[in-house]
Amino acid sequence: MNIKLYDKINISELILNADDNQKMVLNYLEPIICNGINSFISNINCETKILKVDNFLIPIVIADKNYDDSLYVSLLSHYIKYIKLELKGMFSSPIERIVNCLFSLLEKYLISNDINKVVYVNNWYISTNLYPNLTPEQVKKITDFIKKEYPDYLVALRSINKYYDEALYNNLKENNYKFIINRQTFIFDKKIENSMRARYRWKLKKDRDIYNKSDYNFFKATNDDDCNKVEDLYTQLYIKKYSIYNPLYSSEFFKLVQKSALFDLNLLKKDNQICGICLNFCCENKITAPAVGYEMKRGQHYGLYRMIMSFLMNKYKNYHEIYNMSAGVGEFKMQRGAVPAFEYIAINYAHLSINRKIVYKLLECFANFSIPILCKYKICGFVNNKL
Repeated sequence: MNIKLYDKINISELILNADDNQKMVLNYLEPIICNGINSFISNINCETKILKVDNFLIPIVIADKNYDDSLYVSLLSHYIKYIKLELKGMFSSPIERIVNCLFSLLEKYLISNDINKVVYVNNWYISTNLYPNLTPEQVKKITDFIKKEYPDYLVALRSINKYYDEALYNNLKENNYKFIINRQTFIFDKKIENSMRARYRWKLKKDRDIYNKSDYNFFKATNDDDCNKVEDLYTQLYIKKYSIYNPLYSSEFFKLVQKSALFDLNLLKKDNQICGICLNFCCENKITAPAVGYEMKRGQHYGLYRMIMSFLMNKYKNYHEIYNMSAGVGEFKMQRGAVPAFEYIAINYAHLSINRKIVYKLLECFANFSIPILCKYKICGFVNNKL
């Protein structure tokens, strides 16, 4: 099996085959590798490389001591800082002080044991990473290779979704990976579309009608001014409304994806004014939307989010079998026939020291304990499955 790691020093030696997908992957990753991801996402400070495995080019992200980074590359941010921020104001002052104290103690312990010392496999710096069809032999080879190259690092794969990627889940399990619940996603699947309830179909039709009867239209992003506005709309929603631990995508990032054939950046316009945006990422028969946004000053009665979701649903139906609608706004998505499914971070720590093993085992236990609570109180985008 052919396997090799490329960084900014030897990336010029990477020889592509006739596969167009390899060229698309390289066009996206090479600027990140050569200029640094911080040039595109200001709250991520990691090293990026490409792992070539047979005909696949897979992004590799090396993280270490990046404790204030986005939750996409920081286990501490995802499981401690993000949740701590979400819990703010939920309790009375005495209880909140106790909760903050417990989180602070846990945070210090995790930092002292290098929780963020991680090599992420197939991390595209987006919310939902879609995976190619890796064989069991390729999964084993990748795992062994990363362990050999980075013996003191945890090996991790984000966005493992058992709902539609059970083969990959089982392959990882056979290779001694453990699974920590990451978040709750919502899946639209063509296999169950025909058995959808009538009220779900009615909701989807209402969304389409809002768009069809409006003066809004979708266009491809084509220039730097478009990308500057995309950055503004994204920041309004993901950073200012939701969390500072979401990635701080700059206009340079959106310029990069706008030119990349791996992504599809669309704009919702009225009277030549950009009012909404949606970014698509696809892999084989799956599609996801890592970023959507709209003018926050326009109220819900404008239906901008509903128009964007209707546009994405139409794109999914035309080209793909699975639409991973990502996390958040769970009740809205389930009311349109999406199925809730937990997403996992797969981690392999068998090669690490006893202290580090305890850290990740503790993280497993913490996630398993906290997820039912997050679902019950609808924290961090989790919802109850019953609707």
